[in-house]
Amino acid sequence: QSHELTREWWTKAANEGNEIAAFKLARLYEDGIKVTQSYQQAVELYTVAAVQNNTNAMFSLGCMHYHGNGVAQSYETACEWWTKGAEQGHVDAAFQLARLYEDGKHVTQSYQQAIELYTVAAEQNNTDAMFSLGFMHYHGNGVDKSYAMACEWWAKGAEQGHVDAAFELARMYEDGIQVAQSYQKAIELYTMAAEKNN
Repeated sequence: QSHELTREWWTKAANEGNEIAAFKLARLYEDGIKVTQSYQQAVELYTVAAVQNNTNAMFSLGCMHYHGNGVAQSYETACEWWTKGAEQGHVDAAFQLARLYEDGKHVTQSYQQAIELYTVAAEQNNTDAMFSLGFMHYHGNGVDKSYAMACEWWAKGAEQGHVDAAFELARMYEDGIQVAQSYQKAIELYTMAAEKNN
């Protein structure tokens, strides 16, 4: 019953233009929690919140457009919403945009833009961005190839439990690339990755 009352209050507040209530209600409709799932209703509510500069709603709208949930699928509109969110510091929006720029999916490929966006996200502790920055430095995509920078980013990600970063760092220790070869350290990192099902 408390869920019902909460939903009623959020609905009332959202109808009055409250962006926080609109965002929370949109999440309920997107996930079908205590309401009948409706992507279309979620998109409408996310839009109410996003036009009031709710960056979480901007990110969610980007996802809805990217996957075509509740709206006609549009990579262009997804990029627009993620760009708006990233410009206001939304970490996940920055990360998603970076992936698109790195891969050249639905945007003109730009390793430089990808690195800038990954860096924004990584500096806010997004471990996927840390892993990706390590990868780009390792391969020299958009930057001078630097095993040292790859190790640095993978170490930061591994310290926060990122499995793929731990695995890549383990390989560096196993092969002695940019770090003193250490089978013991490699085993520790491989074990951490294995325990998390990598």
